[in-house]
This record gives sequence, structure tokens and C-alpha cells, in this order.
Amino acid sequence: VGVTRTRGRHWLASLVVLVLVGSACGGGGGATSAAPSSAASSAAPTAAATAAATVKPLRAIKVNGGGAKIADSAIIIAEAEGFFTQAGFKPEYVDFSGPQSVPLLASGALDVSSGQVSAALFNAWNQGLRMRIVADKGSFRPGSPGFCGLAIRKDLYDSGKIRDWKDLKGAKLGGSAIDGGVTGLRLQDELSPYGFTAKDVTYTVLTFPDTLAALTGGSIDAGVFCEPFLARSVLTGAAGAAVSSSDTDPGTRQVAVLFYSEKFAADKEAATDFMVAYLRGARMFQQAFFGGDAALRTRVSAILLKAGTAKSQAELEKIRMPYLDPDGKIDVRSLQLQQDYAVQSGLVQKSVDVAQIVDQSFTEAAVKRLPK
Repeated sequence: VGVTRTRGRHWLASLVVLVLVGSACGGGGGATSAAPSSAASSAAPTAAATAAATVKPLRAIKVNGGGAKIADSAIIIAEAEGFFTQAGFKPEYVDFSGPQSVPLLASGALDVSSGQVSAALFNAWNQGLRMRIVADKGSFRPGSPGFCGLAIRKDLYDSGKIRDWKDLKGAKLGGSAIDGGVTGLRLQDELSPYGFTAKDVTYTVLTFPDTLAALTGGSIDAGVFCEPFLARSVLTGAAGAAVSSSDTDPGTRQVAVLFYSEKFAADKEAATDFMVAYLRGARMFQQAFFGGDAALRTRVSAILLKAGTAKSQAELEKIRMPYLDPDGKIDVRSLQLQQDYAVQSGLVQKSVDVAQIVDQSFTEAAVKRLPK
């Protein structure tokens, strides 16, 4: 089955009228999980389960994700292994940032999206626009490596001038937006133990590729970004070292999530079918990189390399892999803390009950249909 990928800005042009009509956006405790090495819940689907899957007439859906990001691994694997086809879907993959995707989800122009939680989501919810957070798509958990962090320019690292977060006061940093999102909260939590904040650094908002280019060119001292760019920065010689973010702070554990539009979520059967396929991909990833299955690791590595997640086998081996919860569980407390940070930053005027946005019924239903 052929799968198309559409760049966001081109596809967005055909949806301007739809989005303008549908959008007015201006902008519990943490879930506990077994260790990433737990084979019981993260086991890959058996051959018998795959063979028994019912192939349905394909339904076209629009999915924001499935590109080369390491946090898209479950989607990449599910596509490559035919899990979405078996579940009855023909995804068209598009590429939008998290804030860009919010009005598209609210209007139903997107069925499924992936990304970080941002101030745009909470502002949209306050304005009556609805979408649902339905599954984990990449997080830090105790015992798993942090797949986002700090890449320190090689000359500064080698000289000893900057070796860790504590040395960043007065430094020039680049990376994704820090206002009202998980990146800003993560930066705050890394700097505050040393008596300074993001106000004490010069921060330039850049895409991850542009952050790497700025690091290489010497216009910034360190880059704040996620894999595969942490590994790539070291392998290319742009960075002397990459330092992971903490894996223990509950405020920054939930890095990326999967969203459903209200329109897609209303079809409970289809939404659960998609989730089954997605979790099959997540479980294959977990078993490959945290479950000790060497043969599966080779197979999954080939899939990720083909998708462009890493530029080489050497880079793939150096990447700090995210934790993908095999049951899709979301750390709701982490999302609440991220919203609190957005409110404190002045980008969200009114707090939202995060529990109303999170809907874990689809993961719970999907888990019942998957092997234990």
C-alpha cells in the first residue's frame, strides 16, 4: 500500500478556510510503569497474533507524525510492519508543529496528531476547541535514558568552560521554544538548582536542524534538543558531549503524546483499532531496545534507518532511545505541571482540568485486545 507524506505548509494552504471557521485558538499522580526491561508488557506481537489480524477495507486518515523523529518510532514501525493496514487504515502523513496542529485537530482536519503539549493546547481548550490526549509517545522514566538534553559546543567542552547545565549562566543557547512548553520547564528545572534561570542565558528559538547548524558554525554555545540530534551533534564534531536531561523529575517526564480529534475519537471502534496498531509498534520498539531481543533490535533498527530516523548505524547506536509505554499510559501529573509552568509564564490565563483532556479509554480497550 502506497503511503504519501505531505509537507505541512502545502497541505495547510488547502485547509485555510476550514481552519479559520473551526479555530479561534490564540495562541492525579504520575502514572507508574514497569521498568523498560519488563518483557511481559512490552513483548512484540507474536507471529500467530499477526497472522490472525483481520484485514479490513482501508479507511483514509490524516496523521500528523510518522516522520523521522525518534519519538515517532511507534508510528514508523506500525506503518512499516503493516499494522495500520491490518487495522483498516491508509494514513496520509503530514508534518506540522504541535501548536500548528491544535486548530487542525479541533476542526477535524487532522484525525491523529503527535507532539508535545504546549500553551496553544490549553488556550484552545479554554476557547472551547476540543481534542484528546490519548497515549504516551515518548517520555523519560526512571531507568531509561533521557532522549532530550544539552549538546555542548566542542571547543567549549574541551576547554572545560562548559561541561554541564551548571556552567550555562551567560551562555548562548538555541533550541525549540521555551515559553509555556515542556522544553522551558525542563530548562528551568535543570538551571534552578544552580541559582539561575533561563533569563540568565541568551536563548534563540530554532528548529533542531538549525540548532545543529548554529552549533557547528559557532553562533551558539550549546543546543537544547532531542534525539537524533544529540547523537548527531557529537558524531559530526559539532559538540564535545551531549548531556541528557534528568529522568527523575516528574515535571518533564511526559515529553510527547498522541492526540485524537473529537471527530475521530467519536468512532470508538476505529479509534481503538488505530490504537491497537499503534501499541503494537510501541511494544516492538520497547522489546527491541529495552527487552534484550537482539534479532528484533536488528529488524527495528533497519526500519528506523530506512525512515531516516538516523543517518547511519553508528548514529542509531549512539541515540538515547525514548521510553514508549507499552500500554500507552500517560503521566498526567507531568502534564499538569507543564500547564502550571505555562500559567506561570503568562501564556495561559486560566488553568484547565488536564484530566478532561486526557482520555485513556482507547489505550485501555486496545490493551485488552493485545497479548499480555
